[in-house]
Amino acid sequence: MIRQLYANPTSDYWSDLCAYCTSEENTDFIEATEKEFITACPSHTLWAKRDCDAWLHKHKQARLLDLYRVNPTVRLLEAAQISVGSTNLSVQLFINEPVYQSANNIIFDEKNNMWLIPVWSNKSDDDTLQNVPKNFVPLDKFAEYGIEKTKLDALKQQLEDGIYKS
Repeated sequence: MIRQLYANPTSDYWSDLCAYCTSEENTDFIEATEKEFITACPSHTLWAKRDCDAWLHKHKQARLLDLYRVNPTVRLLEAAQISVGSTNLSVQLFINEPVYQSANNIIFDEKNNMWLIPVWSNKSDDDTLQNVPKNFVPLDKFAEYGIEKTKLDALKQQLEDGIYKS
């Protein structure tokens, strides 16, 4: 029996119930962000993915890997060598990862009206939370790191249009 047709991500780690049918068997967390997810049974995993994508769109966020899937030119961001203070940082798409790396969501900063791209430390000996960004860099700032402004503008337009359209 279907309980509901859509669900919103939550941070309720205590529930093993599918958000759609209340089944407890083989449920999994489908992530929107590292802290927000939907619990779903195998029959409703695609629904949960759909609802997480809709939630990301509504909250002006996008997975970096999803942007890559619709616009491979985002790969250019990986080539940028970014310095924040004395730390060298870079964009990492985690293309070969079997799961979504939700900690690398692109976010929109409403206050400053800009898209922010997550960046990670380049130090190979930095073992502190490798999947957690060290900082966020405004998308426009990548022009200073050798990325063509026209390509950045195209990426920004795609983000503003939304990448999670049906």
